[in-house]
Amino acid sequence: MLVLGSLMVLGAGVTALLVPRPGQNEISPESALKLQRPLWVDARGADDFAQGAMPGALLLNEDNWPRSIATVLEQWHPGRPIIVYCGSLSCSASQAVAKRLRGEEYGLAPVYVLRGGWDVLKARLAEASQRQ
Repeated sequence: MLVLGSLMVLGAGVTALLVPRPGQNEISPESALKLQRPLWVDARGADDFAQGAMPGALLLNEDNWPRSIATVLEQWHPGRPIIVYCGSLSCSASQAVAKRLRGEEYGLAPVYVLRGGWDVLKARLAEASQRQ
């Protein structure tokens, strides 16, 4: 038990060192894409998700929370960073989902909100694929 607890603290500590946080619990797309195996959580609506999302992302928003939270919890493990995004910089759904994941009910960490949302992330992914 002590070893598991130490590993959890170590994993979270290493992640915190690797992730520059420009704002409270925010992460840039560039920093997010450098993380090893983050859990991507899409807080947009189902229609937007179906039109395109980060590969491997899980859909989780207030509308589908009861159906989808179990999948998120199954995929997450202590120290694995969660990156929540929504449509754009003006969208607040990602903030609400991240706050709920971090809250008393679930207490997950680290949970970051992607600065700029899907619009910026999609552009960064396109730029990266053009460089390859």
